[in-house]
Amino acid sequence: MQVTMATRARHMRACSMRSCASGVAKKTKGKVVEHVVLFKAKEDAEKDALKKMMDGLWSLQYRIPNVLYIDVGEVMEGEKHSEGYTHVLFVRLRDKEALKAYADHPQHLEVVEDLVKPNVVGILALDYVGQVLDDIGPTFHKGRDWEEGYNHIRLLKFADKHRAKADAFLSRYEDLTFLASELPLQITAGENFSHGRCQGYTHGTMARFTMEEELKAFKEHPSTISALKSIDDMLDGEIQVTFHVTRAHGTQNR
Repeated sequence: MQVTMATRARHMRACSMRSCASGVAKKTKGKVVEHVVLFKAKEDAEKDALKKMMDGLWSLQYRIPNVLYIDVGEVMEGEKHSEGYTHVLFVRLRDKEALKAYADHPQHLEVVEDLVKPNVVGILALDYVGQVLDDIGPTFHKGRDWEEGYNHIRLLKFADKHRAKADAFLSRYEDLTFLASELPLQITAGENFSHGRCQGYTHGTMARFTMEEELKAFKEHPSTISALKSIDDMLDGEIQVTFHVTRAHGTQNR
């Protein structure tokens, strides 16, 4: 990926902001509901049809009330733990009532029926309540400091006998935001509360980065490695996906 001077400048601002944040007491600004959906595209699905599907899902943030924002994208090549999932939908909502209204909204149902079902063979969906330490709005958005970036999602399947230890891990994982300038702009994590399409996955995390190099540094950071190693024996399964959020999305005014 070619790094432009503008991207470098945004990166330096992000580093400065995180350095300041790490020196003050942590405080939670508010809670949000994170809705994560992974799709497996049909092998014969046309590229244009998949683009229309993702554009249709992305546009729902402008058509349904109380959706804070939506990010969509293709799973990046080289993901070793994607379990064959090819596309991602990430929706941030104000609360569980907003999630229900989104799920039941006629325009959402229309997009699912007309654009999603004809093009996918598998769907995994998970919902959790996340604590947001800063702006709950769209991080990567036209006209903001960061018009593009990377969202890194982990879905975890804790074994029943280890479920009680999950909260400690999630708190530790969220705290990785404060370790160094190479780390994410934002991390949320929580326990799944929707069980219809989660395929047994119990918890979800989302970390966002301004640059691919930051994502690599995060994965290789000793604190990240240590946190993940601490749950190696507690999991019955794990999915990791990363997708690039581009300035092609987010150009419409709210």
